[in-house]
Order: sequence, then structure tokens, then C-alpha cells
Amino acid sequence: MYNPRGRFEAAEYQFPFGDADFDFTYLTSVFTHMRKREMEHYLLEITRTLRPNGRCLVTYFLLNKESRALIEDGRSSLEFKYPLDGCWTKDEDVPETAIAFDEEYIRKLYHDLGFTVETVRHGSWCGRPEYLSYQDIAVARRRP
Repeated sequence: MYNPRGRFEAAEYQFPFGDADFDFTYLTSVFTHMRKREMEHYLLEITRTLRPNGRCLVTYFLLNKESRALIEDGRSSLEFKYPLDGCWTKDEDVPETAIAFDEEYIRKLYHDLGFTVETVRHGSWCGRPEYLSYQDIAVARRRP
């Protein structure tokens, strides 16, 4: 959707960098617009290009008990009510407008890819009164 004339599908794109080239990777408002298969592939590429003990900071819309309750109470600016192959979207017609993932799934995915999640800071998107940013922030370290 965001690159209609692009030559590559996101789920098949290889980052143009070598293995273990980076100490730090930063993605903000990227996975909030990618479907599960695409996001998983990008995380694999991040794993490949990060050095052991390298960190990544990624923003998400994470669904958990608290965010779901806030959505149900009508306090959220986004309603992720449409299931979409392992993730959720707010817009059935244009899914990439905003996509959310279950927090437990994201934590397990990081673990399975060899990361330790160091921190998750939940954002204000769902109506939380205390927050650091609008989107949820996850910081993870690649295990040696």
C-alpha cells in the first residue's frame, strides 16, 4: 500500500546489509502498518543484521488485557476489531492503515528469534492515562 510501485514484496525483501553489521536497529511506525508475514520477515532480517548483544527498538500497537478493555470501553483512538491472518486491523478495506499484534505473540516471537525483551512501554493509543508515546515501544537485545 505505501510503496505501490516497489519492486519487492516486504515479506521477501532482503535488507541490503551484511550479517551482524549493526549494533542497533530502530523502527518506528513500521510494524503498525505491516501484516504478520511481512513483520515476521523483517524481524528475521533484523536478527540477521544485528550483532550478538545488539538491540532493536520497535513500535507496535500491542493487544493485551488492558488495551482490549480500554478498546471495549470506547477509550481507544483505534479499534482493532477485524482479525487478519494472525494480527488485527482497524480497517477491513485498507488493512495497512493500522495493524495490531497480540503482545504475548510478539514476546514469544522475539524469544524464538533469539532476543530478550528488555522493556515494553505501553503507549496512549488505547486511552492509557500514563504513557511515554502514542505507540507501544519494545526494546529487545539479541542474545549471544
